[in-house]
Amino acid sequence: MHRDGSDAGCPAGQAKGVTSETLGTGTFALTWNGFIGVWTVSAVTAGAPLFALFSLPFWVAGATLATEAVLPVIQETVLEIGVSKFELRETMGVFGDGKEVAGYTTDLDGVNMVTEMVVNGTPLKNLQLVEGALKHSFGGGLSEIELQWVQTEIRAFLEAVPQLDA
Repeated sequence: MHRDGSDAGCPAGQAKGVTSETLGTGTFALTWNGFIGVWTVSAVTAGAPLFALFSLPFWVAGATLATEAVLPVIQETVLEIGVSKFELRETMGVFGDGKEVAGYTTDLDGVNMVTEMVVNGTPLKNLQLVEGALKHSFGGGLSEIELQWVQTEIRAFLEAVPQLDA
């Protein structure tokens, strides 16, 4: 990241790869979905399709677990802020393109750390790049101290960028 007026590139959430956390979550997701699969197949083959429908919420929970295991391994976010323009890109590795947001740096009002949700009493935080009425979320895979550092760097860069007179 540069604060000298040149373009600033900020890897705001590089793919973590396989960690003990993703491995544990992935193993549990496979076990969970395997059990639900056996349960659903057993219900259908036993002639109880309504009982099989009862498994739908458990499939949703299993899909959520699998997503939590896979996303940190493949998701990467890059924020580039220049003197005149910014770009926020989120890619999903081998699964193709993710989202991309671009605009003028002078339209950025700042960056805020927000609590996305609370899981088992632990707040899950990310950053929101504020562009007028729009808020672009990123950095969900980073620790709170990493988010604070990225937030401080972005604020310092935005303060150093000359603003156009209204």
